[in-house]
Amino acid sequence: MTWEVPTRPFSFPAAAKAFWRHPAGLCATLAVVLVVIGDKYPLSNFPMYSNLGKIEDTSADLMLVTNEADRPLPMSKLFNVGSAQGKKRFESILQKVAGTKEYEDAPPDKRRAAGEAFLAKLWEARDGDDVEAFSPREFRLKIRTVAMRHGVFSDTTTEIATMTVPQPQPKKPTP
Repeated sequence: MTWEVPTRPFSFPAAAKAFWRHPAGLCATLAVVLVVIGDKYPLSNFPMYSNLGKIEDTSADLMLVTNEADRPLPMSKLFNVGSAQGKKRFESILQKVAGTKEYEDAPPDKRRAAGEAFLAKLWEARDGDDVEAFSPREFRLKIRTVAMRHGVFSDTTTEIATMTVPQPQPKKPTP
């Protein structure tokens, strides 16, 4: 008795269907697609975080809101926005006001106007109970820049804008 394997003529549609059903076929297809697309969002490994570029010419900015005593306030707790997201929102306002997202390039009056608008938006979005716990009289918007330029380290803080916090009115006694 001999075993004979039934043979079918080659059919490209049947071969393609079998290729797609097998996990190795899907992996091979995904690999080819990723190589063709390259390092583009959202299919990237975000090399900007793993490589800061030349170490002798690099900087990083941090946005913070302080009180009248220049003590940093917890932005995410008070305003439901962190430093990075707040900086992006400020840059978007600055783009509308001054035509640039770079605060160093904006004229001081436009930078201050954008900062005041940003602080007003933070005030509108505040968590009232948490803000009252800190009882600030003033908010100051600042950007801290840590930089390495030509081998020299610098750490500077630039005040962008100030906002006086509206104080709650005392409640009138009911008769």
